[in-house]
Amino acid sequence: MLDLSDYDRKIRDLLGDADTYESLSKDPTPAQERKMNLLLLNIMRSGAILEPLYQQLRSSAGKVPRLYGLPKVHKIGVPLRPIVSFTGSPMYCLSKHLVTILSPLVGKSGSHVKNSAAFSSFIAGQTLSPEMALVSFDVVSLFTKVPTALAVRVTLDRLQDDPFLSQCTTLSPVEVTRLLTFCLDATYLSYQGGCYRQIFGTAMGSPVSVTVANLVMEDVEERAPASCSHRPLFWKRYVDDTLTAPHGITSNSSISTSTPLSPPSSSRLSRRLMAPFHSWTPG
Repeated sequence: MLDLSDYDRKIRDLLGDADTYESLSKDPTPAQERKMNLLLLNIMRSGAILEPLYQQLRSSAGKVPRLYGLPKVHKIGVPLRPIVSFTGSPMYCLSKHLVTILSPLVGKSGSHVKNSAAFSSFIAGQTLSPEMALVSFDVVSLFTKVPTALAVRVTLDRLQDDPFLSQCTTLSPVEVTRLLTFCLDATYLSYQGGCYRQIFGTAMGSPVSVTVANLVMEDVEERAPASCSHRPLFWKRYVDDTLTAPHGITSNSSISTSTPLSPPSSSRLSRRLMAPFHSWTPG
């Protein structure tokens, strides 16, 4: 059980991070709603979407997204994971629609893990040589560390390379990324009557955030293993948790990779060296 005063203090500590949040003088919801509706109207008038979809995506009397925290009870000090509830906000339906367009783009890399069953099947076929070790990586605060400009660029590249896009939507890659940019830039929220704007990264809780984060991570993973000081046998990831098996590593070795996730408060990979294995075959 988390004391209410402790909960409030931890939330306000999160909001006090000047690299991630800034305080707003008023609720921007009405202005954002008008801006989004106009954007959708112009896209409909261009013929890219039909009126029924426009009516489905437009917003009326939308509510400001609300911030709350989920306690990380498995960590020292019980820090809070910031979650923004977008239900009822102007961007909610649009963000969900973008997920239907972008989700088919995810999972096309060799590093992608669909679920625990898929991982179990994969790892059962791996055998580590004496000079290998299992190493796990955790991207610290993934959602708030994904640069939106990088997210939009990666998404546009994937959309332009997708031969099946027309089966998912009548929108062009440029139009999809225009709508995505609006959703990613409209990361404002409320807590205890105050309004704030997230100035970096994507909001955890937005329907499209998980999809965009996966696309960015897959883009990172196309280059990161090549820059590792110890080349891995494999590199597998589920959301923000990665397991790899590099060569030539001991329990005292350091591992370095260069990743394009950028400041502020540059995305960090925290290493958990699980142990060197002289011979290991999964049971």
